[in-house]
Order: sequence, then C-alpha cells, then structure tokens
Amino acid sequence: MIDHVSIGDIAIKLAEYRDFRLTHVDILEWARAAMMSANIPKHEVPHVLDLLQDISCSTPVSMRRAIEEHNLLLSRVHSDGERLYFDR
Repeated sequence: MIDHVSIGDIAIKLAEYRDFRLTHVDILEWARAAMMSANIPKHEVPHVLDLLQDISCSTPVSMRRAIEEHNLLLSRVHSDGERLYFDR
C-alpha cells in the first residue's frame, strides 16, 4: 500500500521507467496502487490523478512514445540562467 503520492513521486517513477529500471508491468501496478493513496497534496489532486490514470491505461508502446515526445520537447528548452525558453 502506498500512503502518499505527489507529482514528484510520479516523476521519479517515470524516470525509472525511462531508464529501464522499471518494467511496464511494474509502473502499471505502481500507478494503480498509487491511485488508492489516501494522501495526495490537495493542490495536486487533479493532476496526480490524471497522470496516474494515463499511466494505468497505457501500453508499452504509448509509454515509450510519450517519453520520446517528452525528451524531444525538453531538447528544445533552453535556459539563460534565470528563465526557460522554448526553441530560442
């Protein structure tokens, strides 16, 4: 049972999946268990539940595609030390 889940926890699990430290079955089981968590920060509830639902309904292909698109998007983000810019 998972007692607490936040956006940060989801980011960690997604990074572990991206780096092949979790299988698709592992992340599905984790997401489904996390959806039953009693403690989600109030200001994160809709976002956390949306992310967990997306993960729990995913396939290996859809998860890899989402990660590839995310990596592509991040490759186009640049920083000047204070602000982030897209495709600058």
